[in-house]
Amino acid sequence: MILTHRYRLLPHKSQHRALERLLHAQRELYNAALEERIDCYRKTGKTRTYIDQCKALTEWRREFPEWGELPANLQRWTLKRLDEAFQAFFRRLKARRGKAAFPRFRGKGRWEAFGFNEFKGIRFDGNRLRFAGMPGGLKVHLHRALPEDAESGMFRLPCTRTEVASRAHA
Repeated sequence: MILTHRYRLLPHKSQHRALERLLHAQRELYNAALEERIDCYRKTGKTRTYIDQCKALTEWRREFPEWGELPANLQRWTLKRLDEAFQAFFRRLKARRGKAAFPRFRGKGRWEAFGFNEFKGIRFDGNRLRFAGMPGGLKVHLHRALPEDAESGMFRLPCTRTEVASRAHA
């Protein structure tokens, strides 16, 4: 069984702006990777895999230092999210049920979360969450203890509330 625990984040203004910049960067990465996959599929009839795009991301991070400043596991989570959307597209295409269209490009109002699948580069110090690209530590309102076997997490930034969710096996 997988348990999800949600915790409210209490960012100050500069941290909130940094979270919004991270969110924007992940949305741009998703749209660029989606465009790359669609072009490849239309030209060759084959799609790029998650592994191919992760290798390209590594090279891209070396070429553009501003992308190298962001945690790689956040960027890999975004590519994994795109990979799952493409798997669903091919599943619909194969079943010939419903509308089988490419995944959509995401506008500003249609992308409100980013996450990570591993805790590499992300650490939790008492009641603060720290990672690259974030000034200082994000204060977390702990209403229950953080599970020790947490393996992934997701940041959600709606207008009214910023929160992080962690997933662990029970």
